[in-house]
Amino acid sequence: RVGDFATAGVGIALERSGGTVIRAGMALTGVGGTTVDAAAAAAELVGGELTADRISRAADAAAAAAQPRSDHRGSAAYKRHIVHPFVTRILTRVADDVERAA
Repeated sequence: RVGDFATAGVGIALERSGGTVIRAGMALTGVGGTTVDAAAAAAELVGGELTADRISRAADAAAAAAQPRSDHRGSAAYKRHIVHPFVTRILTRVADDVERAA
């Protein structure tokens, strides 16, 4: 539908060698005036495996990068809050897939 946008969205690209993340990118949408490059969050992922601690640090950094405004889709606080579980779910699912494939 016209004008039917997601409240918030997260896109993550990872390149791995074995279980180690060697490159990462992360972008957020709906939580800033334009798409937010969550480079600091992506940097938390590079150089190691997708452990719970690394995932949590990346999710924290992504939420910190969000600069949302309140509107009819939700308050700024709500939008900032939902970034963390979105990032956590995505990365946990990837980590689980890697573990199953090993």
